[in-house]
Amino acid sequence: MIEEINTELESRFKKHLRGTLSRSNKMRSKNVHVTDLTPPCSRQTWYYRKREEPERDDGLIGILFMGNIVHAAVPLTKRNEVPFIADVRNMKPLTNLNEITDVNTYDCVSGTADEILEYKGEICIVDKKTYSSKRGWNPKEPDESYVWQLNIYKLLMYITEGVEAKYGAIFYMDVATRLEKPLIFTMELKPIREIQEYALKKLDQLKMLVPPEKTITWKCKYCPWNPSKGGPCDVTSAEVLEATRKK
Repeated sequence: MIEEINTELESRFKKHLRGTLSRSNKMRSKNVHVTDLTPPCSRQTWYYRKREEPERDDGLIGILFMGNIVHAAVPLTKRNEVPFIADVRNMKPLTNLNEITDVNTYDCVSGTADEILEYKGEICIVDKKTYSSKRGWNPKEPDESYVWQLNIYKLLMYITEGVEAKYGAIFYMDVATRLEKPLIFTMELKPIREIQEYALKKLDQLKMLVPPEKTITWKCKYCPWNPSKGGPCDVTSAEVLEATRKK
């Protein structure tokens, strides 16, 4: 009986974690989210939007869940969890997700900025990330996809509020050290026009009827659509190995 109780509790715990993340994904599944535009390979997001999402392993589920908890528990500014919705093709603000239809889906982007910091007359958009140094990884520089995430928030903020943020910051928190010391990478953000061009290129790729051209990086190794994981992508192990060597 003791072992059965242990198993039942563990099962309920995992079910709760998966259910929470699943509900969060369904809430934004119909519209294009900021993070849909940031992966180096648009094919990854294209598959997510066209196919049923693969099952995630328990380790990844736990990391994502911890990230949600930490985001909610560590507000850094008076403006945190700031939602944005905009038509980035026509540079028009939107007030409700219901304004996004089948016609304009790939004109519009939504997302929630973690923090908007106002400091000495300047605006800095802050995105919080969790990681675990126990898994053998410590960021030495901000991931390029995270940098684009900040820039797209800048674009959305400019369209919806008419305010142009000059700075962005990636705020890494290590759950393995109980958040003892954050790693912070602050940067100047890109010009509005450059960000819009990037966003439109990604949106046009996502609305294609066939998978967009693949962009091979070391991240392909971990992509759920990799053929080694039973996915439909035609990337080869040799291509991934070569990209990993160049990292």
